[in-house]
Amino acid sequence: MSRVSAVRWPLIAAALLLIPLAAFAKGTAPSPSPAPSAAAPVPVATPEPPDVAIPKLEATLKKDPNDRDALLKWAQYMYVIKRPDQSLAAAQKLEQLGVKTAEVYYYQGISFAELGDDKDAVTALQRAADLAPTNAGVLVRLADLLLKQNRGADAERIAQRAITFNKDDASAYDTLGMVYAGEKKYEDARKQFDIAYKINPKDASSLMLEAQTYLDQKSPQYAIDTYNRVLANDKNNRDAIYGKAHAYAQAGQISDAMAQYNQLLQLDPKNVQIELEMAGVYASHQQDAEAQKAFQQAVDDHPGESLPLITYGQYWYSKKQPDKAVALWKQALGPKGEDPDALNVLAQYSMSTGKYADAANYLNKLISVVGPQGATPDLYLGLGQAYLGQNQSQQAHDAFKKAYDLHADPITAMSLAQADLRLKNYKEAADLAETVKKKAPDFAKQQPLVYLVAGQAYEGLHQTAAARENYKQLLSYAPKDSDLAKQASDAIKRLR
Repeated sequence: MSRVSAVRWPLIAAALLLIPLAAFAKGTAPSPSPAPSAAAPVPVATPEPPDVAIPKLEATLKKDPNDRDALLKWAQYMYVIKRPDQSLAAAQKLEQLGVKTAEVYYYQGISFAELGDDKDAVTALQRAADLAPTNAGVLVRLADLLLKQNRGADAERIAQRAITFNKDDASAYDTLGMVYAGEKKYEDARKQFDIAYKINPKDASSLMLEAQTYLDQKSPQYAIDTYNRVLANDKNNRDAIYGKAHAYAQAGQISDAMAQYNQLLQLDPKNVQIELEMAGVYASHQQDAEAQKAFQQAVDDHPGESLPLITYGQYWYSKKQPDKAVALWKQALGPKGEDPDALNVLAQYSMSTGKYADAANYLNKLISVVGPQGATPDLYLGLGQAYLGQNQSQQAHDAFKKAYDLHADPITAMSLAQADLRLKNYKEAADLAETVKKKAPDFAKQQPLVYLVAGQAYEGLHQTAAARENYKQLLSYAPKDSDLAKQASDAIKRLR
């Protein structure tokens, strides 16, 4: 599966958005920030493994697509096999069929969350919590999402409720601890993690969370001591070894950090993520000779893989040596020139340096490689920007139109509207701007370019009053000394 980043290409001009080294996680390396111990979900019986149950459910749903029991089990199994899109579809269909239970909303919520839609996830989980007000699984997931949305007070309230009704559930205490940690109440957080660990001492996740609070406070030695408590019971615990590596790196003890990474490599030889992290630690501590050696080792250990080459290229880019970076990125394209991640990073680099024809070529190739299922609106937005940079307005319009058709939102709408202005498609430009103003008023106020586009479109349609009104509204939202404000003021004078 490609790791092509979902870059939101800017509305006016694309900037280089190279992916950080740590974002290139791949393989089975552990996470330095573990989740709390898993809470029991809303119960749905799943006595059979997925490979046995799923074919049976497919047959049942083929006979009767509205079988409620089969749909509910399908929602669960799809989530288990990491198909949240299908889990969500099944749960939504159940709701349409009148099944509005805690289980249905629970699977809607966790599926929305997996798909990156935290707002709808919270809404669904709140409905589940209303129907199952004491269920730890629902409450813990809801509190976690609220915390992600920086709604600390709401998350704390939900976590407290989970503890009130589930005093022996470690996950409830872990969740409250995470809320406190998010609020930088570290001592309170550690008290909750200690309670959770005493409830379930076989689960090290509470200690891992406690160690993370020390790292957050830049107290690596305390973190190391906590990781050692985990390792005393499980000497090969990868999360703890990985955490110790981070702690030693934070303390500036690079040789000790490398010893931990090498221990991980003994457990998982030639894990590319670990090798690249080792190089990244050297680089972040200005040990460039060691960093370059480690990057090259990762490249040599994984011939034919693009990830080490791309990441090594990013290192050179950060050192202001773009020629070396580009050479590595081009090597990462592979013998057929089709590696999606390399195409993506080269397209972004080309955009940032004003090489719009190259960017368009890379993006067209990337869209062809990933196919209709993988071509995101963001890729078409980037392609449209590349064409605009070459003053190829019709091609830009066509690319923006594909982005808009895939996902109509303010960004795709206004990108298309700007291409329409260049092509003198004033009616479509005006309609798009009005849609954004109506459906996303906050966006329009924050991005008053919307009103400029609307004003220019109405001018093109010879609707002077509407044009003037949009320019006046722009002046209400744009900074007084901005170029947008000047353009609007000049237009108002011109239209008197």
